[in-house]
Amino acid sequence: MIDRAPQARGLSLRQHLPDAVFSSGDVYVSSCCADSRHCRPGDLFVALKGRSGNDHHRVAEAIQRGVAAILADRPIAVGAIPGDAIPGHAPGHMVPFCLVEDAREAYGRLCQALAGYPAQKLKLVAVAGTKGKTTTSYLAAAVLAAAGMRSGVLGALGYFDGDTWQDARWTTPPPLVMARWMARIAAGGCTHAVVEVSSRGLERQRVAGLDFDVACVTNAHSRPPRSHGGIQKTRNANLFDHLLPEGFAVVNVDDPLAESMLARLDGPVLTVGMQGPAEVTALPLERLASEQTFLLSVGGETIPVRTPLIGNQNIYNCLLATAVGLAYSIDLPTIVQGLEAIQRVPGRLERLECGQPFGVYVDRARTAGALASCLETLRAVTSGRLICVFGASGDRDKSKHRRLRRVAKAAAEVAVAPGDDRREAIVCALGQAQPGDCVLIAGGGHETIRQIGGKQDRFDDRQVARQWLYESLSPERLYRASA
Repeated sequence: MIDRAPQARGLSLRQHLPDAVFSSGDVYVSSCCADSRHCRPGDLFVALKGRSGNDHHRVAEAIQRGVAAILADRPIAVGAIPGDAIPGHAPGHMVPFCLVEDAREAYGRLCQALAGYPAQKLKLVAVAGTKGKTTTSYLAAAVLAAAGMRSGVLGALGYFDGDTWQDARWTTPPPLVMARWMARIAAGGCTHAVVEVSSRGLERQRVAGLDFDVACVTNAHSRPPRSHGGIQKTRNANLFDHLLPEGFAVVNVDDPLAESMLARLDGPVLTVGMQGPAEVTALPLERLASEQTFLLSVGGETIPVRTPLIGNQNIYNCLLATAVGLAYSIDLPTIVQGLEAIQRVPGRLERLECGQPFGVYVDRARTAGALASCLETLRAVTSGRLICVFGASGDRDKSKHRRLRRVAKAAAEVAVAPGDDRREAIVCALGQAQPGDCVLIAGGGHETIRQIGGKQDRFDDRQVARQWLYESLSPERLYRASA
């Protein structure tokens, strides 16, 4: 049994990591750090595997900065360091070494412990998958709010402590940041926290030390992402391993890998779907460029839902958020109230309405699959042409660009690649639009900072589009265009 009361000497590593191998006796720490450049005297330095391969240099730097101990999941050879070069240590002192099976997992648990286990004061919801994580997180928080439950949110659009938002550097923050935000959310009077869990965040154990009441998977990877590690790592990164024993797993049964996921689950499960039998289902009724209506059914109860979030993917997002509400025993009318409260999700098929006689949407879609999904959704509600700006500023991946170009040219009548001047591409696309057309500006989404050639500047696709629409579409021009 781990003693979770504050200790004057700090946190006992031997107590919290009983399976670890120590080079000496127990070590007590009150802070930890995974970046050798920022270590302070007395820290525990966690030597996470990096791409550079310079493990010994990073450990040597941490030791020279006066860390109390080193934690790693593999032996690391460090050259001799003069004892008098280590702050707070006598000449000849050997810094204790702690060897664990998974340093990232241990780091996550230790960060939560050092912060006083703030996440245990909250009900936690996790949302993972390759599509719809951000929107589902927004919807789930709105459903909880409709039931009077105050929630913090951690995700791609920012971190929210119940009162204020802060821009996000990571979709799923690393353990030290995660622990600090959990403490901030709990201190702000929230009862719940909704955490968007990216595949990278899951693989890198950024949710280690968190126990979820509800874990939603919008859809599973059909194959592991190459940039996030090997096949074995992806298989080992299982969101449902972080569920409480009584926690609910939420699975989209229309996903091709749903059956294999369900076969591995032995706890409570809620299923959602539109194509096959599920506990939470939907039937689309009406689709417009500005909104859609569908019937939401749970058991024998059915209620219509009207939402400005268009397309099948957003219906699935609503179903997942509904399941979150059901897991917390929220009644269906209240759930629908929460779903309908969300009028937009920044940069996720976000509709811009400036009085123009054609549709304009902004989406972050940066992969061929995401772009194809956006264009398919807009095709269903567009009477005229589809005009697509594709690609993100500063993205020099030529093979990815070719895939995006193929999708854009196949699904849209006009495809515009930004090149080095994204503003010009957006203006070019908008300038070609006629009444009944639809312009999709893809690649930037909600982001307001772009990086080109190692430099950053402020750039917001939505602001650029709105400025052009308001300045260029004068009342006289609008009248002529609609005549």
